[in-house]
Amino acid sequence: MLTESLIASRMWRRTGDDSGWAWDILRKGCDILSSIRAKIIGTVRILMIAPEPFFEPRGTPFSEFHRIRALTALGHQVDLVTYPFGQSVSMPGLRVFRSLRPPFVDHVKIGPSLAKIPLDALLALSAFRRAFSGRYDAVHSHEEGGLIGALLAMMLRVPHLYDMHSSLPQQLSNFAFSRSPLIKRVFLAIERFMIRRSRVVIVICPALEDTVKAIEPGAQIVLIENAPGSSEDDATPAAAAAVRQTLQLSAETPVVLYTGTFEAYQGLDLLFASMRPVISRRFLIPPSMQSGRVSGSRKTRATWRSASRAS
Repeated sequence: MLTESLIASRMWRRTGDDSGWAWDILRKGCDILSSIRAKIIGTVRILMIAPEPFFEPRGTPFSEFHRIRALTALGHQVDLVTYPFGQSVSMPGLRVFRSLRPPFVDHVKIGPSLAKIPLDALLALSAFRRAFSGRYDAVHSHEEGGLIGALLAMMLRVPHLYDMHSSLPQQLSNFAFSRSPLIKRVFLAIERFMIRRSRVVIVICPALEDTVKAIEPGAQIVLIENAPGSSEDDATPAAAAAVRQTLQLSAETPVVLYTGTFEAYQGLDLLFASMRPVISRRFLIPPSMQSGRVSGSRKTRATWRSASRAS
């Protein structure tokens, strides 16, 4: 049926009829048939909005990567609109569209920052341009991108899925960004709008689930906790022995391994305070993480450098 409609459309154009309204009706009919065909074969076209550098080895980009991999493995198509920097990722069913880069901005730190204002503005422009240049069955947005996604879903009349990795108002205190009551009220209003304008809300922990229920008791919530060790390769005793050999550790030496980020909200002061009693047990910080940025007070950073040398 779809093929016959396309043939008919070509014949219509050859007749030289200038009746624009009739051509529009036929074109819309073809679009509807294409949408029906997509639903029959189970393929969904998803516009995903990620206000992070994709890909970088940190929390939310990891979640975004695994969400995309799961969706494309099911046969769906994902168009990802994201920041202008990050490692290139290629997988079947994924197309990446990067927004323009604001002048003098070449990276963005975790959490709220002034750099995110122009970055998110340009991200919104890219998302709107992509939304109206293709046909999508759903919008899937992450973090504050939910504001863009909710607005687009309303305009496109498609479902919106909000991937809630954190609470926006809580980020203000977690990252010591601002103590302004006005900014906190604005963030809370945005969070309420994103939750209430979403068909489904994905949360990464029970605490966020409680936050969503407090705002919208009838919200449809899916809990997907961030589980450690989400690699495709399972850990084996042989792999553990190889790591010990590389680090010149005997099989009897106990090892304490930390693989989180070095943001202050992670409780780094408690971590550093606990290192001295266990330092004889060899506290291991992966080399790939030792060059990461450490936020917090001057005392915290000094303690980190001392502990890092001791380890």
